[in-house]
Amino acid sequence: MTVPASHLAEPRRLLAQLGKLRQRFAAGKGVNKLFRSTLAKLAADCRIDDEILRTTDDVDIVVAYVNRLRLRQELATRWNEWRTLINLPQESGEQPELWAGRRWL
Repeated sequence: MTVPASHLAEPRRLLAQLGKLRQRFAAGKGVNKLFRSTLAKLAADCRIDDEILRTTDDVDIVVAYVNRLRLRQELATRWNEWRTLINLPQESGEQPELWAGRRWL
């Protein structure tokens, strides 16, 4: 799965564009580079198994990926706040769901 950082920097905008892209695919329409250049670029930039997005299922996978990233980021933020409040040791790594599940006592 590949989603460029430039798109991930604005997740709400990305999700809105993915919603429009999904609607077009669900209606049986493609994305024309001339008339729908933004959506065509998004479909080409986001890739699953090195292939561009072509179906509603492809879009759903990218939406789930973006939502997962957002949730992980929120969890990391909340975990860091609570860890400071209850004086837990500083934990390194990039998997907040594992930090939150660890027993510290």
